[in-house]
Amino acid sequence: MAINSDLDDIDLEIFTLIWLDGSIDDFENEKTQTDLRKLTDRFQPFDNCDKCESFIQSVSIDERIVLIVSGRLGRDIVPRIHSIEQICLIYVYCFDRESNRQWAQDYSKIQEVVTSPDELIERIRRDNKREISPANNESLYINIFQGNLGDQFIQSQLLINHFLKMKICSSIDPQLFTLYQNDNFQENYSSENSLWWLTKDSFLSKLISQSFHTRNIDRLYLTRFYLRDINEQLQVHQSSTPIHVYHSHLITIEEIEQLKTSMEKLISINTFFITTSERATALLGLKQPTDLQKILFEIDADPSIIGIKPFADITSFSYSKKPSQILFMLGSIFRIKNFFQQNHIWICQMTLSSENDSDFETIFEHFQKEDGNCQTNLLSFGNMLARINQYDDAEKYYQHVLKEFSSDDQTTHLCYRNLGNLAYLKKDYDQSIRYHLQSLEIRKCLFQSDHPDIADSYNCLGIVYFDKNDYEQAINYYEKTLEILKLNLDDNYTKLVICFSNISLVYRMKENYFKALEYYQQILNLEQRYLSEDLGQTYHNIGALYWCLGSDDQAIKYYTLSLEMKYKHLPSNHSSIAMTLENLGLVHENKNDFQRALEYYRKASEIYQQTLLTTHSNVRQIHENIVRVSALLNKK
Repeated sequence: MAINSDLDDIDLEIFTLIWLDGSIDDFENEKTQTDLRKLTDRFQPFDNCDKCESFIQSVSIDERIVLIVSGRLGRDIVPRIHSIEQICLIYVYCFDRESNRQWAQDYSKIQEVVTSPDELIERIRRDNKREISPANNESLYINIFQGNLGDQFIQSQLLINHFLKMKICSSIDPQLFTLYQNDNFQENYSSENSLWWLTKDSFLSKLISQSFHTRNIDRLYLTRFYLRDINEQLQVHQSSTPIHVYHSHLITIEEIEQLKTSMEKLISINTFFITTSERATALLGLKQPTDLQKILFEIDADPSIIGIKPFADITSFSYSKKPSQILFMLGSIFRIKNFFQQNHIWICQMTLSSENDSDFETIFEHFQKEDGNCQTNLLSFGNMLARINQYDDAEKYYQHVLKEFSSDDQTTHLCYRNLGNLAYLKKDYDQSIRYHLQSLEIRKCLFQSDHPDIADSYNCLGIVYFDKNDYEQAINYYEKTLEILKLNLDDNYTKLVICFSNISLVYRMKENYFKALEYYQQILNLEQRYLSEDLGQTYHNIGALYWCLGSDDQAIKYYTLSLEMKYKHLPSNHSSIAMTLENLGLVHENKNDFQRALEYYRKASEIYQQTLLTTHSNVRQIHENIVRVSALLNKK
């Protein structure tokens, strides 16, 4: 029977349509075949189960198969092929609807049992009429881990983690509604329907992603509730088994080149990353013509890995009716395993990774130790902003703290201290001193005169005055620090060493080397008492002071002691060893012992060449030393 309705714009060419029926060539079925061929140019009729199954097994993993099968043959083949990934929909076409529905209900891919060709074709058209969403061409805001504390990858992760731990008020900050003027959202939003809002209206998710990219801290702070709600919902509905999913996107050639050079590297994607378990669905979005580069991300994600950001199937919570929506939390970390081009589409194969990855585990452990596991507040948030060099934003949130707490609150003196440190980092030394003095004044009201926090204030003031070149005031505050630290030697050993070193440096800048030596002798006594592994560097510094005093033999003595300790505690090619070797060379050269000087220079050069680039100043300098001393030896 002919189909009376016109075919509308359905993109069915991505399906292979198979019809299996023992009477496939009957006259009535031939007419139905003609109508089915109008749905797709990839139509395959079969009258034999084995041949049909062989064909299905041969189809590419990228194909999607729609299978029509008779009731009799369906009982035989469906149990065998139902789990094949390429098969997406099955229709049982028969005369006896009721009896075939009984067995068909056990197979989820069977959409319907139909009895007429009109019903069959109309159902195929309706079920397979999908909205073809073009691939997303908005920025993914990808950060690549470069291996240092200052890169965008680490900074983004720290920001996200702090927002997720931050205490959230029950009500949304009214300032948000000046940016997002949506009455329905204001009245009906809740943490429980956050996934629905994420898929309904992309305004907030785009705002958050762009704000991470531009480091707009104020906007991120306004939307922190949304980040936390999405994260909590993904944790509640976290996938329980490993998944393999896909995401298609359009990106620039520059982004392609960046990804191509990032094999085995870690990346973070600073957007809410929605994927699908259906490869063909993801590829469908790349069919549209474009000047951008087409890319398909293939992702393996295992929920049992500790330290990953959550991911979940949000299909049932989504505003969109698209099937198979798996959402990865903003900032999810992936490792690129493979990157290649196939049929003009770039394929990026990745695995979900965690903060416990060995590449940066120690970095996160360092920050975890500083921040702890408790909820963050404005003060700790300001501290984190300062650590990622967002000084102006950190100052702004510290000022918020000062407005929130009274002057005698424990938090206030910490806030003034941190403002003092910020001003110091910005080289505004006078302002730094004012803040530290305010912190000190509050601390004197809160604590006894020998409290460690008061010693901390004195030490901070000493550091600022030193950088102001006001050495007398620097020594004054360092000495006050020492008076308190000496009261509890065992607990303050490390701080004492640092303070003695700071005072020694002041005297060295004043060229009072004898006084500088006095303080380094006290450091040496402490380190010998506590069996410090830093003795090697202390001997080196004492040797340097003796050299400044013109005592070459004493300098050689302490440099030699330094070498012995460094060889004991450091790798043999450590740059610190090279530095001591070079200084021994300089002292021997000063004593006109050019042969010994050359020996030390060459040993230092070997280490520099192993550990530094040829363009490094140390490499160039040691080469000049060798050339100079070699020339002096040749003159003898």
